Amino acid sequence: VPLLADEKLVGAISVFSGKLAVYEEDHLRLLETISRIAGDAISKSIRQAETEIHAQTDPLTGLPNARGLQIQFEKEVGRARRSGSPMQVLMLDLDGFKAVNDTFGHKAGDTLLREVGGIIQAELRDYDFLARYGGDEFVALVPETDSSDVIELCARIETAVASYALSVDG
Repeated sequence: VPLLADEKLVGAISVFSGKLAVYEEDHLRLLETISRIAGDAISKSIRQAETEIHAQTDPLTGLPNARGLQIQFEKEVGRARRSGSPMQVLMLDLDGFKAVNDTFGHKAGDTLLREVGGIIQAELRDYDFLARYGGDEFVALVPETDSSDVIELCARIETAVASYALSVDG
């Protein structure tokens, strides 16, 4: 029996019996009732998960937002305390970003923020965490890293961002 929600297939229920040769009408009605309830429950669960993701994601860059950062920060601090390993927090902002918006418009500024977010993310390890905190500010959580390594990371990020050029109207 298909599991439907809003006329979309979200799953299926298959029932097998080693004792019954044929399912009777009562069995099928019960199975259809269960499938309607399960389909609605699955659909609501999916919508809830999507809502939570949207509430923690910056729509412009696709990076986690300040709310997502807060949740991850608490997790990383707890992990660092349990393991006794260091954790670094990088606060990053774009110098002169207002001039980009003022000179070339917000569309160019939005493109720049998306691109720079990707550039910073590319310099981080897979398990590091980058969020757009707001405006032109980004925050990176860098676990298991000491001060000397984070200085090198900052230099790499600064070099990568400084070498980026956004072409606007030629």
